[in-house]
This record gives sequence, structure tokens and C-alpha cells, in this order.
Amino acid sequence: MRRLRMITVVLVLSILPVVGFGAFVYVMGTDVVKSEIHRSSLTAMNQMSRQMDATLSQIEQFTTQLAMQVNLIEIAKIGAQPRLGTLQATNQLKSELNAFAGTINGIDTVDFYHFEQELVVSSRGLFSLSNGQYADLSWMPQVERAEQAGVQSLWMAPRMAVSPQETPYPVITHARLLPLLSSKARAVLLVNLKPSYLHRLIGPLPEQTDGAILVLGERQETIVQQGNLQLTEAQRRQVAEIIRAEDDGAVSSAARWDQTTYRLHEPELYVTLKKSDGHEWVYAMIVPVDSASQSLALLRRIIVTSTLGLSLLALVTAYFSFARFQRGIQRLLRLFEPERVALRREARLTAPSDHYAGQVEYIAANIASLMNEVREVRASWRDQLPLLRAHYLLSAIVGNASSTAHLTERYQKEIELFGEPLFAVLVVEMVAGGADARFSDEDLPLFLFAAANIINELLEARCRVETVVTHDHVVVIFNLKRISADAYVLEAAEQIRAEVRRYTRHSVTIGVGRCVASFDQLSLSYHEALRELRLNWLELGDVVLSDTTQRGRAHPLAAYPSQAEGALLECVRSGDEAGAGTALTRFHEELAQRRLPFSMIKTYDLQLLAALLRLAQEYEADLAPVFGGTNPYDAFFRLASVSEMDAWFTEAAILPIMALIRSSRKQRKEEVARKALRIVEERYAQDLSLQLVAEELRMTPSYVSLIFKQETGGTFIQHVTRFRVERAKRLLRETELTIAQVAGEVGYANAQHLIRVFKKLEQCTPGEYRARASA
Repeated sequence: MRRLRMITVVLVLSILPVVGFGAFVYVMGTDVVKSEIHRSSLTAMNQMSRQMDATLSQIEQFTTQLAMQVNLIEIAKIGAQPRLGTLQATNQLKSELNAFAGTINGIDTVDFYHFEQELVVSSRGLFSLSNGQYADLSWMPQVERAEQAGVQSLWMAPRMAVSPQETPYPVITHARLLPLLSSKARAVLLVNLKPSYLHRLIGPLPEQTDGAILVLGERQETIVQQGNLQLTEAQRRQVAEIIRAEDDGAVSSAARWDQTTYRLHEPELYVTLKKSDGHEWVYAMIVPVDSASQSLALLRRIIVTSTLGLSLLALVTAYFSFARFQRGIQRLLRLFEPERVALRREARLTAPSDHYAGQVEYIAANIASLMNEVREVRASWRDQLPLLRAHYLLSAIVGNASSTAHLTERYQKEIELFGEPLFAVLVVEMVAGGADARFSDEDLPLFLFAAANIINELLEARCRVETVVTHDHVVVIFNLKRISADAYVLEAAEQIRAEVRRYTRHSVTIGVGRCVASFDQLSLSYHEALRELRLNWLELGDVVLSDTTQRGRAHPLAAYPSQAEGALLECVRSGDEAGAGTALTRFHEELAQRRLPFSMIKTYDLQLLAALLRLAQEYEADLAPVFGGTNPYDAFFRLASVSEMDAWFTEAAILPIMALIRSSRKQRKEEVARKALRIVEERYAQDLSLQLVAEELRMTPSYVSLIFKQETGGTFIQHVTRFRVERAKRLLRETELTIAQVAGEVGYANAQHLIRVFKKLEQCTPGEYRARASA
């Protein structure tokens, strides 16, 4: 009995460590799931946050620049009179709003609302609140509260706008009160952003799970949601309570938002939060626990199976004597030989007569099966190594130091990548092409994959390079030991740009970050390269951008060639094609003398294009027919050299605008002539003069006389005289009126005046004409 108790104690003590180890590994697997969800969620949200913040900041900067323009300030200061619809400045403002709306693809409309006149100048037209043309006023209460609080600008998200057809649709609105630095708002500038544009900025969900990404406003209202997971109202309230609790706790910094992944219940959900750096928006990544745990289900089964097998082995070890167990172990080792394992799989195992031998064979079979599963897991681990390396590099470039340190500590041997002291980052971005481009926006993943392969083949024999393909870019990481590393990276960037264009026949723009002295500082180089791309507001294509290239911002501000512009506009207005070509050449020669970079030259050419369009809109508000239904700004931003801009201005801008002005002037002259002739026909019997007709047409007498002579071939007096004589001849033929009565009917004060004029034109008196007509 005592021996039995001892055996029982030994068995229990032998099992406890194995069971404890299995439970520990099982719990650690759950923590790994939560840690991976937190890391991958933050990676996606960091990238999404930077892109959204950059877009919102760009809109705020554009509205500030527009609000500081003299034209807009003067319009905002106008009171009830004069009416904005009668001012030329209103047409200029409309064209500027239209140009602003075309700078960012996601902008729906840009509106300017004048409070005192209750008039809206929009990129879509001119609307008045008094006649019900403009019904989109849901922004008004928030703007009034902002004015009372002394706030100059604000975001309203989400907001239901109303189309001219009175159809409600969601928008995200930025409002800027005008004039700037004024305690009383006289006008407001409204920029409406499409929510669909924010959807494109949201990255994929981690681990390919069926979750959701939410963008929440200041009051935790949902601005944008992406993903298949639909949240209940109770779950939305839980997320809002977490945000309010974190907001109360994070007084001085937003770092606390990045430290915790929360777990909701009924159903089980992981929630990771990220607060915007530049706004009060909050990004929430929500992933179902069951969906996130599927990738580790195999590992858990292996842990359970391993624990059971090891427990059984511990029982056998404790039960059998050392000598017999030693012989069994020797036999087990022989069974692990590959040849014996293959034979055992082919032939059915028959238990020997010896009971102990049968137990050993049974244990051997189970251990061999377990070893096969371990080999499969190791093979799967090797297949996942590239994904692990990509996660490691992505964490390094976005600055997620905790995730990088965690991966380095756990998998140091597997992800050992770099051995040199210097690092630099390039960010390669596909240039958006037109309708005839080889790669469209839908082909972006394919293009980035091809570009990454080209870069690897180009540089693998020259230096240590790693590439990471993100949602929008190819990130190239250089590991260098050269002293002149910056120059080498710029040279490599130029080669990458040329080779990618040669092989894909499509252009790229490359942002270059400066060299850093450690792997921990890699994110600094990455963010600097991204900044270069964001500062490329002119969307220059097929170029390498870096601080050392000294693009426009490194040069002192050069004087704008205003005299050359004035000469060009005057030639275009007068229809002088040769003079316009000379003025355009002079404009570019003055810029070339200042040795400006191409980006600044393109900035000045953009101002010239705006001046030409304003001139054209003096004659025609709708310029779409002039440019064949296309946006001239889109074509302008695709120009890549001064020679291309010179040719484009001549063929696509100056000549069409000249044709528009000629056509408009011709139509205007014909219209003036028609109106003048109609006035003569209607009032020839009255005291009619050139001054009276000019006042009726609201023009000067000399201008009316000039147009009349060009269109009819004679002077105004000659035409009136001829018209009156023809009417007199008709009355003489068809009526019995006296000569004095006929004179009064055709506008002459007495018969002598009619006789004198009649004889001068017809070489006979009215009486003689009537006699011949009667005969």
C-alpha cells in the first residue's frame, strides 16, 4: 500500500511541470495574438493618420492662403451694396474657387457665403438664399457658435449637405470665417470633402480579418467606417466611453492612446485607438477575437498535443525502472531513424507478445507523429519569415520602437539584416498618369511590386538594400559604410528613376531622406523622404526630391515678370499672335536669367495661366468648350520641362483664348448692330439720334458709330436717312397723305426737310415720285 502511494506521488509530481509548461505556453499564445493585433493595428493607423492629417492640413493651408488674397478680403468687406452679382471681382472669385476645387481629388465643392447679402459664390455658380436656390445651410449653427467663441476655423464632420436638386448627401466640411483676425464674421469660406476620399486613405485590416476601421469626430460621432463588421449601439457607446476615459487621463500627451489594446465583450472584440496628431479625431481599429485567433489555432493544437504526449512520457519514466527504461530509450532512438519511420508507415505495427515492448512501440509511434508535426510547424515558420522581416522593417521605418525591440529580442537570429553603420531611406511613388497611361490607379499594387523587383535586381550586387511595399509606396532601405553616403544615395535614386521608367514605361517620383547613423533613427530618414513627396504640391513627375537638390524653397524669392505678363495679356486681348509669342519667350527668358529651379518656374507659369484664364472669363464664364471639356490645370501639372510648357501655352492656352476673344467680340458687335437697327426700325418716326441709341445700349456714341459702320458699311445718320426715305416712298405709293403728313410720319418736322433729303437720295421730289408711281 505504501509503495502504491509512493508511485502515485511520483506520477503526480512528474506530470505537474509538464502540465504547467503547457498552460503557460497556451496563455502566452493568447498574449501574442493581442500583441500582434495591437502592433499591426497601430502600424496601419499611423500610416492612415499621417495621410489624413496631411490632406486636412493641405486644405487648411489652401483656405488660409485664399482668405489672405486681396480680392477675397475686399469682397468680404462689402456690405449690402453693391450686389456681388454685378461685380467683376465675383467672377474672379468664382474662378479661384473652381481652381481650388480642382487641386484635390476629394473636394466636392468650395463655397463663399456672404452673410449680409445672403449670397453664395460657389465653384458651381452663384446662388441666392432669398429665392431658394441654395438650401445647404446645416453648417450655419456651428459657424455661429464658432464666431461667438472667437474661433476662426473649424471642421464639421460628419455633415449632411444638400445638392441643388435638394438631395441630401454626406460631406466633411472645413469652414473659415472671414475676414481674418476680425471679431465679427462677414463671410465664411466652406470646403466640402467627399467621405469616399477618406475611404481610399484607410489601409487594410491586420491579418486579413473581418473587422472595421472607424474615424470618429470630437464628440465620438462616426465620420467614416470601413470594413464588414457592423457595430451595435451598445458597442459604439463602449468605444466612446473608452475614448472619454483616455481623454481625461492623457492630459499632456497623446502617447497613452498608443499603449493599450482594449477587449470588449458580447461579442469578443479587440479595440485599438489612435488620436490624430493635428486634429481632435480618433481612429479606432476593431478586430473580432475569434477571427484574430484563427492564425494561431494550429499552434494551440500542437501545444495541447505536445503537453499530452510529454505527460504520458513522464508517466512512463516514473513508472518503469531505470534499467528497463534505458533499454526502451535505446530502442526509441533506433526507431527515430528515417528508414525505420518510413518502414513503420508502410507496414502495420503488430504488438509483440511482451507487454512492455508493446507499450514502448506505442509511445514511439506517438512521438514520431509529434516530431512530424514539429517539422511541419518549422517549415511553416520558414515560409512566414519574409512576412516577419517585412513587419520588422515596417515597424522600424514608422518609428514603432517597442515593436522593433520586441521582435529583435525574440527573433534576433532570423531577422539579422544589416551590418554597416549608415542607413538611408528612399520612398518611391507612382506618378498618376492620364487616360492613355500604361498603369492606372487600379494597377498601383502591380506597379509597386514590379518596381520593387527592379530595384532589388539593380542594387543587390552593389550594396545592402531591403525593400518594403506599402499601400502607396515602395520603401527602399540602404545600409552603407561609405563616407559620401548622401551623394551615393542620390545617384542610386536617379538610376532607380531611370530604370523603372525604362522597364515599365511609366514614371515615378522619389523622395530621398538623409543618412542616419543607427537603425533606431531609420524613421527620421523615412519621414523626411515622405515630407519631400508631400511638399511636391505641384505634383512634379519623374524627379528625385531631397533637401540637397534645393528645390524652390531653398532659393530666395525672385521678382515675378509682371511686365512680360502684361505685354502677353495685351497681345492676347488684341489678337496679336506674333506679339504674344514674343512676350511668352520674354517671360521665360527673364525666369531663366535668375537660374531658378524648375519647380519655381512652374509656380510662376501657374500664375501666368491663372491670369490668362481670368482674361478669358471676362468674355466667357464657362471655359469648358474653349479647352475641349478638359481641365487646363490637369494638363499643366503633367508638364515636365520649360520647353513643354512653352509649347503648351502657345497651342493649348494662348491660341484658344485668342479665338474665344475674337469670337466674343464679333458676337458682341453683331448684337450691338442688331439692337441699334431694331431701335431705328421702332423709333424712326421720333426724334432719333446717335446719342439716344448709345444711351439705350449703355455704350459711348463713338463706339456705337464705329460698330455700326463696320457692320452696315455706312454711318448711323446715313442709315436713318435711308430708312426714313424708304418708309416715305411706301407711304407715297400706298396712301393719299399729303407731303407734310408723310414727313411727320417718318420723323421730319416739316415737308421742306423731307423734300430736301428725298431729292438728295432719289434725284426727284416726293411729288414727282408719287406722280411717276401713279402713272
